[in-house]
Amino acid sequence: MGSSDFLQVFSYFLANVSDIAHPWAYRLHCHSCMSPYLEDQFQFISHLYRRPLGFTEKCDHGHFDSQYVHSKNCTDACITLRMNDRVGGRRKFGFMRGCLSDIIHHNRTAVRFGELSRTTKTGANICTAIRLRDLFVSSDRYGFDPHDHVDLCACIRSDCNFAQRRGFINFLPFFGLLICSLFYLLPKRILNNQTNILKNICNINNNNNYEEEEEEEINKIIKIKKKYINVKQRGRRKEEKEYY
Repeated sequence: MGSSDFLQVFSYFLANVSDIAHPWAYRLHCHSCMSPYLEDQFQFISHLYRRPLGFTEKCDHGHFDSQYVHSKNCTDACITLRMNDRVGGRRKFGFMRGCLSDIIHHNRTAVRFGELSRTTKTGANICTAIRLRDLFVSSDRYGFDPHDHVDLCACIRSDCNFAQRRGFINFLPFFGLLICSLFYLLPKRILNNQTNILKNICNINNNNNYEEEEEEEINKIIKIKKKYINVKQRGRRKEEKEYY
């Protein structure tokens, strides 16, 4: 989605959502905050953005936590703005969350789109990178560089301008993989255990059979020896009788 298309999306919001006749207009709650480093710089950007309800690192994308971020009533749309700044010569991302109206003097060209109507009613986030020159009316007086831009998302569902914490996001694939592995390995392991148990039983039976066979062989040998001894004794007795 290009900058001009996104401005048309905003125009739809302004033309259709900000009308106070809508029964849910006053019930739209949006998170309101800014990154903490922007508090020291706010005097330089106060002509562009309204002051949020708080400056906290819990507003940033990777650390967002709604427990530490206040919400405010909005009559237009919830927005998340990521600023591409340089602080001390290093690149830094600053975040702003709030109402669409918190962007002062933004472009208000009134254009309506039926397709966008169906999209925004689902509460989906619409995001794009947009030049600051295109975002603000009479931007020439602000001295924006042609390459200065922000990443902007808008939605019309209460508290929809949130972000999931990075640690939780990173943990989900691992947790899913762990569950899948358990489902795959557990039956196999049980089967292997059952197989090993059967093998042990067979080995015990084989050992018992072997011991029984060995015992039978020994008994046969003992019987043969006894017969040989008896025959030999009979022969001696016969010889003694003949001698006398």
